Amino acid sequence: MNLLLTRACPEACSFCYAGAWRAAPADPAPAARILGYLGHYARLVAEAGPPPVWRAVAPDEERLRTAAGVVNLLGGEPTLHPEIGAIVRGARGLGLGVHLFTNGARPEVVRNLADALWFVTINGRFAGRAPELGVALARVSAQVPLRPGDDPAALLEAVWEAGLRSAVLAIAAPAGDAAGPFFSAEDLAGLAEVVGRTRAAGARLGLTLAWDCAFPRCLDPVEGAARCLPVPVLDDEGLVGACAGAYHGQPRRPLASFASLAALHAFTTGIHRALTLRPHRVAACAACDRLGQDCQGLCLGWRG
Repeated sequence: MNLLLTRACPEACSFCYAGAWRAAPADPAPAARILGYLGHYARLVAEAGPPPVWRAVAPDEERLRTAAGVVNLLGGEPTLHPEIGAIVRGARGLGLGVHLFTNGARPEVVRNLADALWFVTINGRFAGRAPELGVALARVSAQVPLRPGDDPAALLEAVWEAGLRSAVLAIAAPAGDAAGPFFSAEDLAGLAEVVGRTRAAGARLGLTLAWDCAFPRCLDPVEGAARCLPVPVLDDEGLVGACAGAYHGQPRRPLASFASLAALHAFTTGIHRALTLRPHRVAACAACDRLGQDCQGLCLGWRG
């Protein structure tokens, strides 16, 4: 479950796809309301029974079940929520793991919650802030979006110098209101060159690399490579949708309207399946018989 905890953020990253959502005026939802949402979700998870053991090569429904017990706190910058401590510890009390996504702007907040956090992902542009978070660096990874003009080696060197040993990378996609420049969706050769340079830099530094947002299998042919999962996304009004669906005006429903985890996952999976039927911008992808099977041809944010 992705939880959009607050619309506030002290940074102004041009590649951010949540700008319009963050700009909409709204006071942060109080902790009691957030924990009410999470209480309902925790019951759905508990009633679904023990999750299957994680397998990289598995149907989406199985992987969703495996990951369902963890809440990913996003925003905005979630540490700016005035009751972040109560929310994190309340979620743990409900039996949910907590994965914090942060730009590291408020390290003192993270330090105070370090014992309650399952994992931390820091925006790779601010990887240098990671040592101040007070979380064992083995439980911290950097998320690094790549755009034209970026030097993958320099970005990964900053991750390594911060003491981190893993990074999740993505080709920044024209999703939401993210600003360019973006790689051309037609330039698979150019994308392959960037991916190759990134892999080489990671190998030289000894970093463990993963790719986010469903890279085309022709760029990332490893079995079990990342692809978009229809993870439920809960906003501060208690409405739930799916990750890529938010960029395309897809329907949302109150979390409280779902009586089972299976029904929730069926709803978000349906959103993703509808998006995969939209025309693809890249002719080479549209003609590939793996599209919609084990490949989605980059993040669904690329869909027309």
